[in-house]
Amino acid sequence: MRARLALSFLLIAALAPALLAQEAANKPSPYGTEALRKRRVQLFVMAGQQPLKEMAGNVYAFATDSEHCRVISGSQACGLSSNSLSGGTLEQVFDYYVRQPINSAVDQQQPAVRKQDWNWDPNSKPGR
Repeated sequence: MRARLALSFLLIAALAPALLAQEAANKPSPYGTEALRKRRVQLFVMAGQQPLKEMAGNVYAFATDSEHCRVISGSQACGLSSNSLSGGTLEQVFDYYVRQPINSAVDQQQPAVRKQDWNWDPNSKPGR
């Protein structure tokens, strides 16, 4: 009985790291580009609702995660400028990691305007 119990614990101890690694691989990375994009938008919206000083912990944590993403995927994939951060104040960090990437994303997305859309046709169907 003791031998079986010891063998069971040994088996669990041997398999646990592999199971935990597989579970971690299935979760989305907090450093992934999509996760950073969502957090960047959240921070941008929060900045319009509360003082930046109250968000300092979130902003610096986001900056750290963004740099981790840059190391893994490169600055362009993480939405960051290839230029380095010019200072260390909270406002400069927020501008560099949050505001500038959002502004550049907005500047890159041009609205799609088709001449057919200028005149309204009551018989037209959406998507055509």
